[in-house]
Amino acid sequence: MGWDFKHLYSFTVGDRVYDDPQGEDRDASSPDPRKSRLDSLGLEQGSTFLYTYDFGDEWDHQVTVEGIAPFQPSASAVTLLGGERACPPEDCGGPHGYIQLLEALRNPESLGARGRLEWLGRFDPDALDLRRIARALEPPPSRAV
Repeated sequence: MGWDFKHLYSFTVGDRVYDDPQGEDRDASSPDPRKSRLDSLGLEQGSTFLYTYDFGDEWDHQVTVEGIAPFQPSASAVTLLGGERACPPEDCGGPHGYIQLLEALRNPESLGARGRLEWLGRFDPDALDLRRIARALEPPPSRAV
């Protein structure tokens, strides 16, 4: 997404919730998403699960498994298939705040737009740098010992 992971998050797969291990109120019996392998979750092509980021703003994302390939150590764990538009800015107020930011960009003279645009700085909601994202998803280079 392009966010900085400053906020708590969770994944919900079926009836199981995988909580952010940094959460203060985290249930100790909840699986740690950083240590859970995707291939152990029973997902198959067409499966969906929920990713929630920033519990205050409630960015809910439905993720659909487009395909599953055998593990290849030299391959990236994630493949970028495509995308549209830029990631909403971190801390913009969730989906409702983002809609207000888009309105301020469309109509900078509207009530409250100036403050929002000053906070926002430079932002193009239609920009998407697929090459930059693909580079970020590449596996780190192997280090010779």
